[in-house]
Amino acid sequence: MHAEVNRLSGYIVPRELFCPISLDLMEDPVVDSFGHTYERQEIETWLGFPHITSPMTGLPYVDGDVTLRPNVAVREMCLNQVLRLRIIS
Repeated sequence: MHAEVNRLSGYIVPRELFCPISLDLMEDPVVDSFGHTYERQEIETWLGFPHITSPMTGLPYVDGDVTLRPNVAVREMCLNQVLRLRIIS
């Protein structure tokens, strides 16, 4: 679901559940060392050559630490949104 189409039957999906790179509702959210959450595929593509900076801050990752960790809480919230939107539509 694209961020521009995050309104359905009067229900608004929280902005934080959309990947800041793709603007899509996240399915496999991960958090980087800055604490920002992205869709795994999108941030992995971003971190491929030539990017060594955070897409949110533009700052280089400290000591090159581009460790990505699953963001389980956001994944659960996204799944709940998908289920809620299926019920509404």
